Amino acid sequence: QSTWGIYARRAYAYATAGNLKLALRDAERAVVMDNSNADVYCVRAMARASMGNEQLALDDCNTALSRDRFNVGALILRGSLNKPLIAGDYSPGGVRAPENEDHSLAVRLNADAARYLDVDDFGDSRMGEFYDSFLRSLNMPH
Repeated sequence: QSTWGIYARRAYAYATAGNLKLALRDAERAVVMDNSNADVYCVRAMARASMGNEQLALDDCNTALSRDRFNVGALILRGSLNKPLIAGDYSPGGVRAPENEDHSLAVRLNADAARYLDVDDFGDSRMGEFYDSFLRSLNMPH
């Protein structure tokens, strides 16, 4: 296993334990060690979003998608951070929400993505499943 993968896994472990500062530190190390891997940017995006820094999280999603434009994990995260309303939802005024292009593409690429369209940070209880399904290069144990 690569060193960057170890840092990415440890970032996940720190986040699960509630230590977001150390999670972000290790996610940043993973990005520095393998800045061509879209999945490590997703880990850092989730750490940043968990800390309330959605703009930097979006920047990481954009970088991930510049590395792999069909990265389902990055599409889900960017869609959730950009437009939390999922296509087909209705606002309180009864107006249909505009289609979320990132989420639509993610579901076209992988139908299972539909179960995770509200995931945007490490606080989600389905994070282990999300990793297994969409951040495969990280091979996260949990």
